[in-house]
Amino acid sequence: MPDLSESPSTTPKPAGDGDLLGSRALRRRLCVALLYVVLLVTGVLWGTVRNHADPDLWHRLATGKLVWEEGAVPMYDRFSYRGKGGLVEDHEWLTGVIFYPLYLAAGLDIFVWVKLAIFTGILLLMLPPRRYVGRGTGSAAGRETVEQDVPVSSSQGVERRDVTFASGLFALVLAFALLPDLVSTIRCHAFSMLFWAAWLVWLERGRRSGRLPWVGVLVTSPLWINVHGGYAAGFGLLCVYAAGEWLNGRAWVPYAALASASALLTLVNPYFTGMWTSTVHALFVPHPDFISWHPPVMTDLSDPGFKMMLALVVLSAGPQLLRLRWRRGGPRAEGGARGDWVPVLVTSVAAVMALRQSRNGGLFALCAAIYAWPWMCEVWRATARMRRSARTRIPLRLWWMTRTTAAGSLAVVVGLVILGAVHEGQFRLSVRDVQYAPRAVAFLEQQLAQAPGETAGPARLVVPFNWGSYALWRLYPRALVSMDGRYELVYTIDTYLENERFFRAKGDWRKLLGGDPAPTHVLAGAKDPVTPLLKAEPGWRVAYEDEWAVVFTR
Repeated sequence: MPDLSESPSTTPKPAGDGDLLGSRALRRRLCVALLYVVLLVTGVLWGTVRNHADPDLWHRLATGKLVWEEGAVPMYDRFSYRGKGGLVEDHEWLTGVIFYPLYLAAGLDIFVWVKLAIFTGILLLMLPPRRYVGRGTGSAAGRETVEQDVPVSSSQGVERRDVTFASGLFALVLAFALLPDLVSTIRCHAFSMLFWAAWLVWLERGRRSGRLPWVGVLVTSPLWINVHGGYAAGFGLLCVYAAGEWLNGRAWVPYAALASASALLTLVNPYFTGMWTSTVHALFVPHPDFISWHPPVMTDLSDPGFKMMLALVVLSAGPQLLRLRWRRGGPRAEGGARGDWVPVLVTSVAAVMALRQSRNGGLFALCAAIYAWPWMCEVWRATARMRRSARTRIPLRLWWMTRTTAAGSLAVVVGLVILGAVHEGQFRLSVRDVQYAPRAVAFLEQQLAQAPGETAGPARLVVPFNWGSYALWRLYPRALVSMDGRYELVYTIDTYLENERFFRAKGDWRKLLGGDPAPTHVLAGAKDPVTPLLKAEPGWRVAYEDEWAVVFTR
């Protein structure tokens, strides 16, 4: 593995060795370039291994359909008969407006390609990882600037993408850390990942050049707030940048002004200040059964990327923290190294967010791609002598055999992923019975279409939480649902828990059957605890049954 501290040297090489060294450098660059191509292809294809439709996709499509057909954003809930009522500030309405015409143009499979496009865009923004180094020409002063890792000014900082085998391994860890957030077909959270990555790159590039990304941030702010509530994280990022530059003793007011202007532009939405009310409510409402809103289980090896990235950050952040302590303890010596508060604060806040809610693991990984890679380079340089000593004890032939074996194994994995993706039809959207009971919903759709006047108004369907969004997408306006994925927007915690108690047959589960208005249909899982009880319940009969779902009618 190459020494990351190497900088361009101006020392003349012997004439006889020039061609040999040049050919070795060329081969090395070609190998590393091939490594990144392999990583990109593997990551993109691996992201198609699970193309199960995300539950939120269906109510986004239903909302987008209403907007396009009526020419206005719905202000009240139209899909449920058990909603809390009142104004509904949908902070993801624009996603549906984008999704619905895509669905009309290319069907459901288009959302697999949307996911791949977002994932590829994030990887292209982040890889190869960046370092910001001194603008030298190989002089001693230039190399000294590189070694000191100081917060460089606009006259010093330049961006360099590190294309090395070590950065390739780091990129592999990053890809694994991002996949859990992008493994479902598509959801609004993916847009927050893309905007977060772009803002990180723009802000760090602007900090080094002295030109803040006013245009990029201000243009994307109203878009971000209308596609996903994750804009709150973006606004926090701007505030943390301002706080970090204040601690650095540098100009922090421009970042505070950028944050204020960005927040002001988020008022460009159908609900005005109600959009922020809805976003804050969604962040703090209890999520009792939502795994992604709970802290990650650190002993669970099914998500190794986040754990590996967190370990790398913790192991490499020590020198940065020591510099911060030293700087706070007294005045900085002339020409001495100094710590940079911005990357430490941003990475620390993102780590806390990820440890509190596993859904934020991808945001932390993107921060590490921007900030932690230079820290790792510094640790790598500090251990250069120890690594050279260990390297001399390994036979050269064994060293190259190991690297060749690793490259060959990676090539085999890529081939298997490609064959699996093509053979299994992984570029098609998967709507499985176990996820949404599509056959049972199709039966209900046909039954309601044949007898539209059998009930007064639309039918009222009691449905499990995870099936509700698909049911409303297929059945509205002929039927309204008891529960769906718009938990934070439409329902109270009591309504959600009552719906869950019914399907688990706990407590007074019959209460849901006698509500006002009373339900006309029930869609339950074949193995739900309530199913055998409902079969014996007076006044209810089985209208449809398969191995996954049962439809009951009065």
